[in-house]
Amino acid sequence: MTTESRVYLPAETAGLRPGGALLSLITADRPASPADKQPVDLQKIVVTDPAKICFLRVSGQAMVSAGIHDQDLVAIDLARSAEPGQVVVAVLDGQLAVRRLSTRFGRLWLTPENYDNPNFTEIDITGRQDQLIQGVVTYCLHAL
Repeated sequence: MTTESRVYLPAETAGLRPGGALLSLITADRPASPADKQPVDLQKIVVTDPAKICFLRVSGQAMVSAGIHDQDLVAIDLARSAEPGQVVVAVLDGQLAVRRLSTRFGRLWLTPENYDNPNFTEIDITGRQDQLIQGVVTYCLHAL
């Protein structure tokens, strides 16, 4: 049995600092080199227009197979037109819900993505999409 020695550096030594300065490239295969470090401003990436972006906390399991989990934070673009295949926020029975917009047989559906739980059902919104769809999910922040 071999043991590997590692030296742990303070985050500041590795170039990580609070306030938006992050590594722009990091891989799971190898450590990022100093040349890979560039400041990244998440505010500029996620909130492209503060008047059109809002954040919602997800509650429930309907979209876990899409990588959106209970208590995740999602960014919603309220001005973007929804296209089939995109994840959207819609009003269903007076409540906000997150689902994938899909088409099948010429109809528009709000489709849940939880492959382990078939109890979540699709909802046909053909002809009502402009009334129901509030925005398009652009980012998801998921805690580990």
